Amino acid sequence: MTIKRYYLITIAALALLASSGCGTVAPEQFYTLATAPTQAAPLNSTFNRDIVIMVSEIPEVINRPELAIFTSQSQLAILDNDRWAEPVKGAINNVLARNIGSALPASWVAKSTLDQKSNPIKVMVRIDAMDARLQDKVRLEASWVINDGDKKPARKGRLTLERKVDQNTKPIDIVNAWSDQLNQLSTAIAQDIIQ
Repeated sequence: MTIKRYYLITIAALALLASSGCGTVAPEQFYTLATAPTQAAPLNSTFNRDIVIMVSEIPEVINRPELAIFTSQSQLAILDNDRWAEPVKGAINNVLARNIGSALPASWVAKSTLDQKSNPIKVMVRIDAMDARLQDKVRLEASWVINDGDKKPARKGRLTLERKVDQNTKPIDIVNAWSDQLNQLSTAIAQDIIQ
């Protein structure tokens, strides 16, 4: 075998190896935020008002297609194969609206503005923090303002929720923790609405 032929076979073998991949790539996983269980009892089944829920802000670190997890106090890991199935801000708005609608079933809950003639209760929610820190905690911090038209002055609320996690925590565990925290946030907002 000549050197030239050996060289061509080696190049072809390397090209074939490179094009086929040297290992397996983990499949992409897609996640959504879950609403509260449907069997949960309503908070108030007679409260009857139109309600508009609007998520005004979420942290930029979570506002991306991939899940982002802190691996230390100031270092962030982007999980390329663990992705949101929909834009996170819209998913948060959907979960809050569905949960508040379930808690107050006689009310009409919308995710955008209603006809101004209805004089709805307007709830502006800001997610101040929504992060996960490996071997530490999953955290959600939120604040809200409730404008009840001409009936009452604006009311404000704030809630911080944390759940401990360990080194065995998987992305699905983090998403489930955020879903649970959003469900608790929904209940706190619904309680504030009916006061």
